Amino acid sequence: LSINSNPRRALFDNLNHNEPLAIELDNKIRTTKKDGWRNNLQKSKAVRIAVIEILSRYCISEESEIHKIFDLVRNQREY
Repeated sequence: LSINSNPRRALFDNLNHNEPLAIELDNKIRTTKKDGWRNNLQKSKAVRIAVIEILSRYCISEESEIHKIFDLVRNQREY
């Protein structure tokens, strides 16, 4: 099973069990985030843009959904 970490599980559970989306989003976040990203506006914005980029590929563009997923990402300690 490729949903093998807490962040991936959280994404999977909150994205209608869309496994490819959860994995792609997890990979993008891990390659985009930089140390201290939560407390730095520019670094945080880069992660938010990465989230928007991947979600838009799956036709998810509602601001409320983007906000929900970004908050979920921000609260994952492994990121």
